[in-house]
Amino acid sequence: MAHRARISTAAANDPCDKDQVKGIAAGDTARRATRIANCAAAIPGYNPATLFPTSEPQTSLQLLQGGNPDLGSEVARTYTAGFVVQPHWLKGLEFSTDYWQINVDGAISTIPIKHAAAEPLL
Repeated sequence: MAHRARISTAAANDPCDKDQVKGIAAGDTARRATRIANCAAAIPGYNPATLFPTSEPQTSLQLLQGGNPDLGSEVARTYTAGFVVQPHWLKGLEFSTDYWQINVDGAISTIPIKHAAAEPLL
């Protein structure tokens, strides 16, 4: 089973931070209202006017970090070919060429922290 841990991070701006909410354009009231509603649903007692300033990076949202025990393996098909020509009549001359093709199915990657924290709240 993969190890999992709950962590907090300051690696990204917290989308619920009062300065982040205040930074939404004044004319974009629908986006601001959606952000406040989503943050209030995620953070008990959320108040967009008092949540900490971004000058002291913190996060109000805990993240679950770890592996997925149900994750399958990546599968790759790779092809490589190459050759080198060294004419014996021209010392020091060498021609070479290489070809490669890599196809990966089921690639495993991570979601950047700024997207993982912000997307559900935007």
